[in-house]
Amino acid sequence: MRTHAGVWIDHRSAIVVILADGKSSTATIASQTEKPSRTSGGSHQREPWAHQSVVAEDHRDREYRHALTRFYEAVGKAIARADDLYLVGSGEARKELLHYLEEHDRFTGRVRESKPAQEMTEAEMVAETRRFYHLPMQEAS
Repeated sequence: MRTHAGVWIDHRSAIVVILADGKSSTATIASQTEKPSRTSGGSHQREPWAHQSVVAEDHRDREYRHALTRFYEAVGKAIARADDLYLVGSGEARKELLHYLEEHDRFTGRVRESKPAQEMTEAEMVAETRRFYHLPMQEAS
């Protein structure tokens, strides 16, 4: 029997649904990231320490990107054994995860659909994933 996966994702968390042998299991993965705040003025500040703030901002951006990569890695590991993937979520995070999976030769050709969606609860994502794969509704384990 095929193993199906559904993922709802944004930059804060991901809900992973695995459907196998007629049963569903879910996991919520937190991203541990916080979007870095921008300083006003950027590199055009006149203060003598302006360059330091630009460097610090660049450092925060790099750390944020690394944290997102670790988050996408964790999601990729959670769905690694699935035969196909249904991916929904906020525009940027969904596209970035899709790019990450393609870049690392995971799920190339196995993503059945990728579409934008508003935030969902675990129960809503289980129902949406079952509906997508045309599977009957059952209780999550």
